Amino acid sequence: MTRLLFLMVPSFVLAVMGNGANAADGCSPGAPISVSLTPAAVVTCCGTQYTISLDAYDNDDCNAPPFKDYLAIAGWPGPAPVRGEDGHYRATLTRSHAQPGDYSFTVTVSDNTTTHYANDPADASARVDIQALSVQSCCVSPVPLPQSRTVIGVGEQVVCTVNGNACWSVSGSGTLNEYYGSSTTLTAGGSGGTVTVYSAIGGAGCSKTFQVIEPNAISLTVAYPDYIVHQQYTASVGYLACMTLLPSSVSFGALEIQEQECPYTTCTGHFACIDHPLGQWVPVLPTNDVDGHDQIQTGTYFEPFQESRFRWEIPVHYRKKQTSTSFEVCTLVQDLEIDSAGTATAIKGFSAASRPSDAPTQILWGPPE
Repeated sequence: MTRLLFLMVPSFVLAVMGNGANAADGCSPGAPISVSLTPAAVVTCCGTQYTISLDAYDNDDCNAPPFKDYLAIAGWPGPAPVRGEDGHYRATLTRSHAQPGDYSFTVTVSDNTTTHYANDPADASARVDIQALSVQSCCVSPVPLPQSRTVIGVGEQVVCTVNGNACWSVSGSGTLNEYYGSSTTLTAGGSGGTVTVYSAIGGAGCSKTFQVIEPNAISLTVAYPDYIVHQQYTASVGYLACMTLLPSSVSFGALEIQEQECPYTTCTGHFACIDHPLGQWVPVLPTNDVDGHDQIQTGTYFEPFQESRFRWEIPVHYRKKQTSTSFEVCTLVQDLEIDSAGTATAIKGFSAASRPSDAPTQILWGPPE
């Protein structure tokens, strides 16, 4: 009698002995590896952090947990991906960029075991493109340096650019000449404060803030020390002065200044007691020098000499060129003095000139042209 021998093999052993292709497991032999980077495109501002998420998986992994197929991941610039219990490799990357420009990276995922199927694609890849934006600025005036400064004078112009076509807007005291494009020109308002320029591209909003400062002083210096006007044997002196708006850290080339009316505060001896008249509006150059010279003089007086004093305290105003609203810069004190020997002295601000009565005559105010 012949006996048949049946060998009983546990089902889990059969699964391993095969290719792992057990339809009951719900797996798909030969299905491709998948990898995703989210988001796939980023538009951000320099200095602003953003986050990229990685998810990689071998779709033909037919082994029930614990999974036997492992993936090799290359090109991922962040922390090493962690393989979860569900077989997915996941990681996140948070970073920012200091410099504007276009950045990218590509992640490639491949089967790192010998258990993949013959018709299983070898690898998969995903790419992220990042556009880092920054508002760059350049002051129109070549002085003072640097032109990239963010402290500007009232009325000063600054060209703002961004690496892309943006929608532009502004808050604070200032105006823009363009509201769409890769650049716009900011013109600061007529008073101090802060002004912020905004650019928006693809959902990212970048900005740059400027501090706007007003002129707060005027420097006067003798323009030609060798040409001090005087008539010999009289009490007389006169000179030309250069005027410069301060501070010198910004450009006030968009302004003009005017000396205001004021009464005399001291008047004795030789001097006629007259009030200071309203001056003309005089333009300021980009160097902050006032265009032209201020003429300062005592007048001419003959013997007998007597102690004489005269003073004006002159308010000086500024305004943006071609506007009507003005603001005070400072008060300039002008003093004229004559002593009993006939020595005459003229002082305005920190500029001064003096001549004794017997000094040689000088009729020129400056070098001959």
